[in-house]
Amino acid sequence: MAAQLLQARLSQYPGVFWVEQGGKKLLCKVCHNRPVDYTRVKSIKTHIECAKHNENVRKSAARPGRALLQPGINFTAHQAREEVVRDWTAAIAEADIPPYRAEKLLPFLRKHLKYGGSIPHEESVRRRHLPQVYDEHIEAVRAKLRGKKVAVVVDETTDRRDNSVLNVVVGFEGQYYLIDCVFMEKCNSVTLAQTVMRSLVTAGIDFNDVYAFVSDNAPYCLKSYNDTIKNVMPNSLHVRCLAHIMNLVGEVWHHWDDFSEVSTLVNLMKTLFTKQPARKKRYKQFLQNQGVDSPCIPPAPVQSRWNTWLEAVQYHSEHMVHYRQFFIEEESDAQGVRRIINILDPEHFDKLLLYALSSPSHHQS
Repeated sequence: MAAQLLQARLSQYPGVFWVEQGGKKLLCKVCHNRPVDYTRVKSIKTHIECAKHNENVRKSAARPGRALLQPGINFTAHQAREEVVRDWTAAIAEADIPPYRAEKLLPFLRKHLKYGGSIPHEESVRRRHLPQVYDEHIEAVRAKLRGKKVAVVVDETTDRRDNSVLNVVVGFEGQYYLIDCVFMEKCNSVTLAQTVMRSLVTAGIDFNDVYAFVSDNAPYCLKSYNDTIKNVMPNSLHVRCLAHIMNLVGEVWHHWDDFSEVSTLVNLMKTLFTKQPARKKRYKQFLQNQGVDSPCIPPAPVQSRWNTWLEAVQYHSEHMVHYRQFFIEEESDAQGVRRIINILDPEHFDKLLLYALSSPSHHQS
């Protein structure tokens, strides 16, 4: 019925209107494809008699070579402008550039880009275009994941304001997609299971298509999988993060009382080289004079970075033969320097320390 009515309107007003692809809207050719209510004759007559329509008709008659009456050309230009805005929004989102920073590029884009003038200000990008790009991206991810056998990877972290954030990643055939990023008021076994299931439902993933659930080795992750997730995802296997397990093993050496001298040495080296650019430069020059290839400063272990303590121990085991001579040449009265020299004194050197630092690869394995 609607298609027949549209065709009737085109016959009543030849050369004035055209129907868009799909046949759902009646568009005015001379008014830049402005939609007109085709169900009411009064609406059509009101549009034709309005001053703006008549002005556009006069302009079209005065400039026939511009092809203003060709809807395909005008509609394509409109699509091109929309595409520029959409691609611009997607580009700054992928590059992690906030819209307010990207706005500084607008004068350049509007000057040198054909449709640069169509790029809106940052408020319009945030409120209108960014949600559209996000929805398109999520829909594309859903289409890729539909019907696939997937692995679900979850990991909790904190943002700069110390809020708990849970990331839910889904992967198949070596491709991984972040499908949800949730701020958690409480992160426990119950909220973890609820968030994962809600994210999978939103992404359109069948629970029976999940073959692996990957998490770290935290107790609440184990409880969440054993109590809930494995029951609703019967084909899944719980894969615990190997890096986290290795970090837990490494912490045994870190906190073992018999390795107190090792921890003392690692902490002192970190303290003596932190915010000491001149000492770092002298140390690298000292290693060069000792014939060390590619000299570098000692790594500083960070508690939140897994296995960095073992990496620091391995570095010290390879370079400790140079430490005592270097700090003696420093001629510093700093307490840390004196403690390093005393620890590395051959007459008082702890044999356990020598063993620990001479074989770090053995301890890591």
